[in-house]
Amino acid sequence: MQDWLTVIVVLLIVGILLDGWRRMRASRRDTIRVSRRARQYDSGDSEPVEEPYTSELPNGGARVVAKREVLDTPDTGGGSSVPNRDSIPQQVTLNLDESVPMLMESVEEQGEERTEPSFGEADPAPAAESRDEPELRQEPSFSALQDDEPAAAPDPEPLRSTEPTHAPEPERDAQMPDEVIIINIMAREGEVFVGESLLDVLLQVGMRYGDMNIFHRHARENGEGPVLFSLANMVKPGTFDLDNMASFQTPGISLFLTLPLAVDSIKAFDIMRDSAWAIADAMGGELKDENRSVMTRQTMEHCRQRIAEYERKRLSRAGA
Repeated sequence: MQDWLTVIVVLLIVGILLDGWRRMRASRRDTIRVSRRARQYDSGDSEPVEEPYTSELPNGGARVVAKREVLDTPDTGGGSSVPNRDSIPQQVTLNLDESVPMLMESVEEQGEERTEPSFGEADPAPAAESRDEPELRQEPSFSALQDDEPAAAPDPEPLRSTEPTHAPEPERDAQMPDEVIIINIMAREGEVFVGESLLDVLLQVGMRYGDMNIFHRHARENGEGPVLFSLANMVKPGTFDLDNMASFQTPGISLFLTLPLAVDSIKAFDIMRDSAWAIADAMGGELKDENRSVMTRQTMEHCRQRIAEYERKRLSRAGA
């Protein structure tokens, strides 16, 4: 009889242990199932994210925080609060009132045409898409039972502004000449060139008043054809006022030839040299080079050699 009692007691103990083990596994399985269902509810149609572990708390499983509770949580901290999702696109709004005027002022100073950037075509991150993204949730902790903190919101997509388009750059030959040959004609010390007398001499040597308010020598003496060289005032801004030539005075003038030319540059220089001699003789002036040193026949020949060397290099570049 005593042996049978011992066997019965052992079987009861084993049954109690097996029942406890079964209940513990069932409870653990229910906790995992509830946690996964909560994740599927929070993330919508997206696939549930596997938890690396499940915390077992003394008072039971962690309370599932619904998305509505996160959005409705009152803002208790002044500077540490996280804004809700609806206000996120407004935080990256560009302040166009400050940047655009500065941009337009810089464009006006440089004299370039430029298309103003269109920020209205940017693609802001819509709030509806951000709601469909899976929400990041923190693992349950002891402090989460008392104070449920809202999950951190994902950063919105940055605004993409269209790149402003620049107007095509002007041709290099028209704006930036490769080389410039200069002959200065200066009045003698203590003297000046008078406007009316200077105008008569310039017209006699074939100069014509034109673009940039200066004089030009064209291929034909009647003012037709390409420009061979030009003549400017040595005093800034370098222009002439035909309406006030009676009161005009200047200490000197400058003739300049820009390379390359559409015609024979050596012949154009010879015409400029002869015109400079004629103007200097008629006005009683002196020829000076680009450094305002006395311009001799040797200096003139050196200028012709510069032009010939330039034309040789230009032809070799064109052939290559």
